[in-house]
Amino acid sequence: MEEKRKVENVDISAAKSIMLPPEEELKAKAEREKKKNLTKQVEVESYNDSLITLDPAFTKKVFVGNEIKVRLKKEDYIIKNSGSAMKDGIKKDNLIALMTEAGKDIMIDNPLPYMFEGVIVAIPKVIQEAYLKEYGINLSPGTYVELKEFNLQNQRYYLDKSSIDTKVALEDIIAGKSAFPNHEGYFSISAYDIESIL
Repeated sequence: MEEKRKVENVDISAAKSIMLPPEEELKAKAEREKKKNLTKQVEVESYNDSLITLDPAFTKKVFVGNEIKVRLKKEDYIIKNSGSAMKDGIKKDNLIALMTEAGKDIMIDNPLPYMFEGVIVAIPKVIQEAYLKEYGINLSPGTYVELKEFNLQNQRYYLDKSSIDTKVALEDIIAGKSAFPNHEGYFSISAYDIESIL
């Protein structure tokens, strides 16, 4: 007698014989994908809503030098409000090219899907005072700013220096692992990177 395979005490031996018609399988797959995309979008929206809540650890540090710390807003994960029910809920095309060791370009999800706007979380007093004197604007933690484009990867900031991301293996990135799993959306900028106050 054939031994029945079990997963969490559920008999799956009959599952092999259950087949959906191709069009039903495509619909089911699309629904699963849409559900996954919506879950990711909720995570993005939760992160963006949390921007106004400043981490108290920043107030425990006295920042010196000429760098301002900001936390940037994330881009939407899905297409929203497009006017098309077919498009809404579909993952946005936010891919970047990555070159393999063999010199071949592959496309992966953008590992730093941030917009060039966000909240100042820390600013050295000397920069704050100089900006107020020069422009009459008080840049302070909580100020929402729009920035010039800059190299996100090079400007990453980690509040906890022991959690700085090390290089992730290329095959792990291709498999969908985050290139910067410990990064929390913080970046170092200069006052000259600020284009406007929002």
